[in-house]
Amino acid sequence: MKIKTSLACLGLIALSGCANTLLSDQRLRDNTAMALGQPEEAVTISNRRDDGITNTYYIAHTPRGTFNCSINGGSILDAGMVNAPRCTRI
Repeated sequence: MKIKTSLACLGLIALSGCANTLLSDQRLRDNTAMALGQPEEAVTISNRRDDGITNTYYIAHTPRGTFNCSINGGSILDAGMVNAPRCTRI
């Protein structure tokens, strides 16, 4: 019984992964472009960092300026769903 419980816990941990499991740079770029009112090809993403399974922080560069952004969601536990990114001009 303990072995089955341990294996189930390990499986859950493996599936939960990091936020970037389902949240690709392309998806970040698409969502950020929409939030900032820019064409997708005008947005570049850099300095991406994840805080585990919930938040992703990054810098978005656009012709209108550079922004510190964060987005919540995108992991297996969130079924890939994300909230709109929050961006502030640097």
